[in-house]
Amino acid sequence: MLHITSFLHLDLTAAWSLHNTGIVTAEGYKCDTVYLSEDDVWDVMDHQLGETQCDLFTIYPYNGNDDNSLSFQMKATAPFVAPQTYTGIVRSSTNIRELNVANNVGRTHGLNIQAQTISLNSPTFITLQQGQNKVYRIDGVPAEETLVATLKGTTQSTYHDLFLRHDKPPTGFDYDAFSQRALSVDQKCVVRSTRYGTYYLRIESSTSKVQGNYSVNILVKIAEFEILEIVPSKASPLGNVTLLFSGTVIGYAVEAYLYRDANVSELYSASRVYWFSNEEVYATFNITGFSMGVYTVRLVDSLTGAVAELASGFEVASGIPGQASLLVTPPRSLRAGENGQLVVHIQNAGNTDIVSPLVSLSSDGRVLIRLLQDDLGATATSFQSVSSSGPAGILPPGSSTDMRFELMPSIPDDFREEFLVSIIPNLPLPHAYLSEKSTLRPVYVPEIVWDTIWDNALMAVGLTWASFQEFASDVVTQMSLVQNRKALSSDDVMEYALKVADGLFTGKLVLVVNV
Repeated sequence: MLHITSFLHLDLTAAWSLHNTGIVTAEGYKCDTVYLSEDDVWDVMDHQLGETQCDLFTIYPYNGNDDNSLSFQMKATAPFVAPQTYTGIVRSSTNIRELNVANNVGRTHGLNIQAQTISLNSPTFITLQQGQNKVYRIDGVPAEETLVATLKGTTQSTYHDLFLRHDKPPTGFDYDAFSQRALSVDQKCVVRSTRYGTYYLRIESSTSKVQGNYSVNILVKIAEFEILEIVPSKASPLGNVTLLFSGTVIGYAVEAYLYRDANVSELYSASRVYWFSNEEVYATFNITGFSMGVYTVRLVDSLTGAVAELASGFEVASGIPGQASLLVTPPRSLRAGENGQLVVHIQNAGNTDIVSPLVSLSSDGRVLIRLLQDDLGATATSFQSVSSSGPAGILPPGSSTDMRFELMPSIPDDFREEFLVSIIPNLPLPHAYLSEKSTLRPVYVPEIVWDTIWDNALMAVGLTWASFQEFASDVVTQMSLVQNRKALSSDDVMEYALKVADGLFTGKLVLVVNV
C-alpha cells in the first residue's frame, strides 16, 4: 500500500511510504512516479513531478510496525500549472506478482499552487540562474489592448525567451505570444487584442556563461505609442544609415526625425520611412557630415500628431564606411545524384548602410545549382541578396544575411568542381545586360517596339552595375514591404525591368513614341 506523507510547495517535496499488505516478504524491482492531478483520477493529462524513481527493494509483511515500511522522498521544481488546488498522486509498479494492484496508488489532497504576481506598469527585478524557468501572473489586464512584456538583462552573456498566455501558464509549445529574437540578452513579447483577466509570463534563461544568480528587469504594461529600442544604436557620419524603430502602437503614417540632444530646434528628417508593423518601422537617414555625439530619435504620427521619443537613443561616432564581407561554407563531397548545400554568409562590416549586394556564383557547369527557392538549373549567374529583416535591399551596419544554394552533380564521373563566389562591385562599370538587347527580345515583339521598351528598361536599371544594384535593391525592398522576402537572380531583375518598361505592371510606358 502507498501513502503520501507530505507534499510541499514551492520547491515541492514528495514523500511516500510503501507497505507490504501480504504475509510473505516481497523482494523485487519497483518504479515510482509522482503526479499533480486536477482531480482524484490519474490520466495522461496529469503533470509529472521530477523523474521516475526505480530501485531494488525488500519489504517485510506489514503488521502496524513502521519499521516494516519503506519510505521514499523526492524533491522537484513545481511544473508550470494553473494556480489552483491539486491532488498529489504516486503510482508504483513492480515486477512482483500481486493479487491487488489497485492499492499501488497513493493520494494526498489540498495541495494549493500559486504563482507570484507582477503588477502592470511596475518594473520588477527578479533573480535567475543559468537554465532556469520562472512563471509570473499579471492580473487585471483589460480587454482589446496591447500587452507588452520586456526583459532587460544586467549581464551580457545571458540569453532569454519570454512567453505570454491568457488564463494558464504558457509552455514552450502552447502560448499566445513569444519573443522573436534568438540568443538575445534583452527580449520583448507582445500580445495584441488582449482578453480581459489574468495573463501568465514565462521567463526562460537559456545558454549562459554566468554561474550562480543574476538579475533581470521585467516590465509588463499596456502599450502606448512609444519607442523602445533603436538598432543599430551607433553609426558613422559617412553616408546613409537605416534605423529600426522598435516600439508599440506605431501608426502607418509616421515621420522619423533625429536631433542633437538639447537642440530640438534642429530636426533632421528621414529620407525614407518603411512601415512593417505597429511594432517595427525602419527609417533611412543621410548622416553625412553629422557632428559626433548623442542624438534623440523621434517618431511623429502625421494623422494624430502624437509624438514618441527615445532620448539619447542614437550615437554618431567615428568608424568606417559600410562594406560587405563574404563567408562561404561549401558542402561535403557529393556522389552522383546526391544533393548538398552551399551557404553564402554576407555581413555589413562597416558603420553605414550598403545596398544588399549582387552575389556571383559560377562553375564549370558539371554541377546543377539553384537557390533553394528556385528550380534546379544547369548554371548560375548572379543573385540579388536580401536582408533577413527590414527593407530587403538594404544591409544596415552590423546586419547580415544568408543565401543557400543546392548543388547536385550532373554527371556520374568522379571530378572536382571549383566554384567562384564573389560580390559584384557596386561601381560605375558597364553591367552585363547592355550587350543583351537582341538576345532578350521576344520573337513576337517587333524590333521598332523593342527599341522603345529597351530604352525604357535602361532608364530604370541604368548603364552600370552601381545603378543596376540600386534598382535591384528597390525591387526587393518593395517586395519585402508586402511580405514577399525573396532573393532574385539578376536575370529576374532585368526581366522585371523589361516588363515594367513594356507597361505590364504600370499600365503605361515610361516613354511614348509613335509606331
